[in-house]
Formats: sequence, C-alpha cells, structure tokens
Amino acid sequence: MPDVTSRKYLIPIAGITLGLYVCGLSSQYKLTPDSSEYVGTAESLVEGHGLEFNHVRGSKFPPLFALSMAGVTGLLGQDEVPILLMKLLQTVLAVLLAVGTWRLAGKFVSANLARLTGLLVLTNITVFQHTVYILSDMLYACLTIWSILLLEESQTEGKGKWIGGLLLASLAWLTRSVGLTLAGAIFMWSLTSTRTKSGWRKYALAALMPVFVALPWLWWRLSFPTGGLGYMEYWMEITGQKTLAGILVNRLSEMVPILLMRITQIVLNIESRQFHWYFQIPVLIVILTGYAVSWQKKPRLLSWYLLLYMTVMSVWFDQGTRFYLPVLPGLLIFAVLGLDALRLKLTALSEIRKEIFTVLGLLVMCLPLWAGIFSGGRMAPMELVRTGGIYCLPALVVLVLMLSNRIARISRSVIRQIAVLGFLGLYVLIQWGYTGTYALLEHRVLRNREPMLMGYQRYYQMGLWLKEHRDIPAPVLCRYSSIVHLVSGQITCQPQLTALGNYQMFQSGQAKSLMVLRQPELAGPNYGIDLEIDLIQQLLDAYGDNFRMISLPDNERTYLVYEYAGK
Repeated sequence: MPDVTSRKYLIPIAGITLGLYVCGLSSQYKLTPDSSEYVGTAESLVEGHGLEFNHVRGSKFPPLFALSMAGVTGLLGQDEVPILLMKLLQTVLAVLLAVGTWRLAGKFVSANLARLTGLLVLTNITVFQHTVYILSDMLYACLTIWSILLLEESQTEGKGKWIGGLLLASLAWLTRSVGLTLAGAIFMWSLTSTRTKSGWRKYALAALMPVFVALPWLWWRLSFPTGGLGYMEYWMEITGQKTLAGILVNRLSEMVPILLMRITQIVLNIESRQFHWYFQIPVLIVILTGYAVSWQKKPRLLSWYLLLYMTVMSVWFDQGTRFYLPVLPGLLIFAVLGLDALRLKLTALSEIRKEIFTVLGLLVMCLPLWAGIFSGGRMAPMELVRTGGIYCLPALVVLVLMLSNRIARISRSVIRQIAVLGFLGLYVLIQWGYTGTYALLEHRVLRNREPMLMGYQRYYQMGLWLKEHRDIPAPVLCRYSSIVHLVSGQITCQPQLTALGNYQMFQSGQAKSLMVLRQPELAGPNYGIDLEIDLIQQLLDAYGDNFRMISLPDNERTYLVYEYAGK
C-alpha cells in the first residue's frame, strides 16, 4: 500500500486542487453586505474621496482589505475594483495559508504529517469558498497564521522574525477587529513562554507587545469613529437581557451547540447545517486530545490563540464557517496531533484491547448508517454527504476488514493504510466535487440552477430599481443597505432592531423613506427576509399615520415605497 503522506502523492493532489481553484475563477461579483462595503470603500479611495462609504466618513470594518483592493485598482489604472484579479489574489492567499500551516504544523507533528496538514487546508471547502467571495477572511487568516509562525520561530531564530511576527499581527488586527484575540494570545504566550526574559523584563515585554500590535487599529478607530449601536446595546436588544451575566448565559446557551457543529463541519470538510452528535463528539475528542498533548509540553502561541478565539465565538453570533476560517489551521493541526497521539496510545495496549477499542470507535462512526438501515428510511447521496454520513462508508469497510482479518489474513498495517487512504481520499474528493461543480455552474456549463454562493440577489435588484427612480427621496431605510447603496449610488440607512429606533431615524432626518418588497417570494428565499418584513411592519403599525405611500405605475410596483410625512 502507498504512503499517502509522501511528496509524490501530495504534490499531484495539490496540483489538481489548484487547477480546480483556477477553473472556478470568473469576473462575476457575488454580493454580500460585507463585501459591498469593502468594494464601495475601495472605490471611494480610488476616486479620491478617502476612507468613505455610503457618504459617511470611515467604515465599520477595519480598512486594510479595502486599502489593498484600492492599491491593486490604482496600480491597474481602473475605476472599479478588478473582481477577477481580486479572486486570483485570494487564491494566492489560500496557497500561502496552506504553506504557513505546513510550516507551523512541523513544530507539532512529523514532517510527513505536517505536509498532510497543509494539504488538508488547501483542499478545504471553506478555504475555496473564500477565494470567490470578496471578503477579508482569507487575508486575515493568512496574516494570522504567518504571524504565529514567525513569533514561534523567533524563539530560536532571532529578533528579525519577532518584529516581523508583531507587524503581521498588527496588520491582522487592521483587517478584522477579532485580531484582538491574537494580541491577547501574544500577551499570554509571552508571559508563559520559558524562552522569554525573566523578571520584570518579561512582564514589560508582555505588556508592550499587544500595545504595539494595537497601534494601527487604534489609529483607525480614533481617526474614523463610527456611530450606531455598540456591542452591548446590540446584545441587549437581541437577547432581551440587561446585565452582562444574563447576556453571556443567553449567548452561551445558543452558541455552544452551533460552535460544536461548525467545528465538525469545517474539520470534516462538509458544507452542512446539521451534524449528528456522534460525529461532533468524536471530532471534539480528537481535537482536544491534540490540544492537551501540545499544552502538556509547553504553552504555545497557537494554543492560546485557539482558546481565546473560540471563547469569543462561544458568545458571538453565527455567520457560517467563515468565522472559523482563521482557526482552521489550528483545528487541523490539533486534529492530526490528536489522531497521532491516540494511535500511539492504541499501540501501547495489548492486542485484544487494541482491537476492542478500534472496533467500538468504528461502530460509533457507522451509527448514522445503522440508523438509516434500521429505520427503513432511504438516504439520498447528497444528504449522506451533507450530514457527514458519507464517512460511515470507509469506517464500515475498515470495520469489516478488521473483523475478518484473521480469516482473510489481511495484515493490520494494510488495514491501517486502507483506513488512512479511505478517509483522506474522501476528504479530498468532497472538495474536488464541490469546486468542480462550482466551476461548471460558474461558467454556465451546468444550467440546472444559478451558480452557488450568489446570495442577496433581491437587494441587488432593489438597488437597480432605485437607480432608475431618482425621484425616490433618499436616504432609504432598508435591510442590507450596503448592497442597495453600492448598486444604486443613493444614500441608504440600515434599520435598527426596534420600531421606535427606526422611527427616531426619521424624526432626526437620517432617513426620509423606506422600501419593502411587495411580493418578496418573487425574489426567492433569502436569509433575514422575515425579520426585515417584521421590522417594517412594526414601524408602520406603530407610526403608520406619519408615512404615506408614493404612487407608482402598477407595473412597476414590485417594491412599496413609503415617504416620511411626519413632523
């Protein structure tokens, strides 16, 4: 059986994967609220208006990603952000992320397993998805992993890498505000590391490093303050709690199950919204095993970062696997380390105990398959993939081989290699199937549905409609206002979470009209549609006397437009 962790197998897999990345490239721009603000801010910079979006100075997102887009656009002498080139740069960042993971993994596991871990990052669906979106996640993840790598290497290779690591950490924080967790991890690591200076100098260095990392972010916040609800006010609104303790309990109860599901999803490389508990628990055990092994040896910067980042995610809100992309390298490193540690533990057991534990583990992995068989239900192929049940198949093969190895005289080393080949091959094939299908849809070779990841199209349509109706008084109150503004060019306002908050925006003159879809089903389902309709309906129910509908020709009344007429 071949050693699938050797270069002669991993390099062709990486080559095919990158070929599929390139095949998926196109100039199509897939709108999201965040990407609209990034692109709009970059265009404002190129046009010489400075850091501005929606006619408001500054941006609610740290500016490095928008600045990088503006730099690329300026170098090319274009007026609009070159979408195809930005996607190509995101692909380059994906390669750098995989290389950084490979090098960092080498500090935790053997050289072969380190190369394998880098490949797992490159062949991960979440990584590919964020090369086709114009979002800052890939840049942030890449800066973070290389910052951690340089700081780890600075312990043995001199001050140059120490300074470089801190600079990259500063740029990471200037890309995403969650870079605060990286600065906190650097602080804790410098306090606990055995290689830093002792005495008062250790504490002084530990305090100075996060301050140095924070300086660019502080410059941005102080230079471009943004208004709106703060985080505490936002959590109070959505949780109904008025104390910090109440908010934390509410968020933990909601997010911990989602956190476990997202970790399982990104580690098993499956696009899903639901996983069986018997996949979540084994995945968590493997990762925690690797984490504990690393922690026992000495506190590592990656360990501190993963701990702080996941703590924040456990009280945040769910925005899909994109929020777990920055810790994907760490999750996979600890998963590989955990699997290797469990393998060594099994090797130390007697033959009979080793077989018992292995068979029990395989039986647990086959649970979804048994459940489907004994319930009499039929599981469609795509459903089998999306729920993680696809991993039952190699588990079942290995289980049968283990139970029959005495009869068939199959050696245990061959069975072990078949297991590695089966699970790794499945991981890679899932990604190849996803990226290949995406490329075919993106280039209209397959026409059974719109290309994946299109999203938010009704707001794009709303912006086009508003662009043709310049008589509609602006600003406009609407959900996902950044998309509407980017497409229409008109000033728009994001609604508040209460009817009173929205009404006060009209009273203060911030908003002058609001738009709502007359037949929202015409635009297809979309996340947040019910909430938007509820918000506007609450506003009209409470303060409807102060609004009047603007008359439009019947054939154009896809959208209902209300003008504020109060005093």
